Amino acid sequence: MITHTPQEHLSTAGFLRLKEVLKLFPVSKSTWWLGIQTGHFPKPVKLSTRITAWRVCDIQKLLTEMARQNELVANDSACNDAAIDGRMPQ
Repeated sequence: MITHTPQEHLSTAGFLRLKEVLKLFPVSKSTWWLGIQTGHFPKPVKLSTRITAWRVCDIQKLLTEMARQNELVANDSACNDAAIDGRMPQ
């Protein structure tokens, strides 16, 4: 079975509106905006006075960084489990 990450379905250029972004990051709107203020999420671009969007490249970069962090945590967890069990990490 082939699994696809949400990142594979994004075009390489363009913009995403908040509704589309929140499909990729299952957080509330207020959490998303707080993440922007704290620097955890990319800043939006104002396309007009009433339209705010995010660059696809910024969202792809964030998805890649989060996947890398998850991988590091999983690898670290495997090493800790092996140390507890007395096994050597592979």
